[in-house]
Amino acid sequence: MIVKSFDFEKNIDSFCRNNFFLIYGENTGKVLDLTNHLTKKIKFFDSSFNSVLNFDQNDIEANNNILKQNLICDDLFGGKKILRFNLLNTTAFNKVFAHVNLEKVIATKIIIKCNELEKRNSLRNEFEKNKSLIVIPCYRDSIYEKNFILNKMLKNELLDLTSEQKKLISEIDYKDRNMFKQNINKAIIFLKGSPNITTESFKKILNIQDLHEVNKFVSSVLSNKDFDMETQFNNIIRQGTTSISIINRLSYHVQRLLLTKHRTQAGEDIKIAIKKLKPPIFFKEENDFISQVNRWSTQSLENLIINLLYLEDLFKKSSLNEITETKFLCLHLKKYSESLSN
Repeated sequence: MIVKSFDFEKNIDSFCRNNFFLIYGENTGKVLDLTNHLTKKIKFFDSSFNSVLNFDQNDIEANNNILKQNLICDDLFGGKKILRFNLLNTTAFNKVFAHVNLEKVIATKIIIKCNELEKRNSLRNEFEKNKSLIVIPCYRDSIYEKNFILNKMLKNELLDLTSEQKKLISEIDYKDRNMFKQNINKAIIFLKGSPNITTESFKKILNIQDLHEVNKFVSSVLSNKDFDMETQFNNIIRQGTTSISIINRLSYHVQRLLLTKHRTQAGEDIKIAIKKLKPPIFFKEENDFISQVNRWSTQSLENLIINLLYLEDLFKKSSLNEITETKFLCLHLKKYSESLSN
């Protein structure tokens, strides 16, 4: 049964009675938020769900009995389990899921999260036609959803923006909720330093200065190009680019690499996958982008996104020298990138 993401989040309490959930889509930030929210709600309404087990693509491919084993192994003390599967593609999972007797699954909740799934995907079709299976597609956030997230994050920090500033940040087209949250966090940092931000200043905060130069720098850091990283870093800092802006652009670039990698691992031609990116990759930068997709592993890209978000959060909570820490990170990434084989 298809449930819109907004309706699911609004009525999540009633859905906790179900046992099977497929959450997928290009908006990876929304997929993650719904997965975590659902997990917390299930545990809140039934504390006997005291075990959360996470599995990825490698776990499924290494053990095709992994789902069956976790469904039949009952806890002697009455504990129930939440099984969460993070899949790059659904081919291997389809084979094990097809043999599950849905009616006998009582003490287990199964949450499957994926990136994009084509309309003809068999797992997606199975969830869509069966009323006992819940499937939630995660597309771009609506203006209403973005306003809700924005107001909640500002309220948590006891801060606020003008109506015009809120409109500016919410009307930007974000493919992924993570990028929207990063812009909000950027605004929060500036608000804490200067509570009365003018709308003109706020526009500059949202639109990174010399964006093309920053993008070139970020791409070079993640490639094996021979360039003077430290000099270029110092140049863009002198131009007014903040450390947070560099971290944001790194995170944005890595997410585009990861999205492309997911699509190619699902069997899509890499050039077709790249053409789907918005905004597009310039033709003269395409070969370098393809090289980065091929050279960086999925795990490395996922770990890097987590570390970038952690570092950004650390900047907000501590007195670290942001420029020094960001420069050190870029040097480390450049050195690691050079060590990767094509």
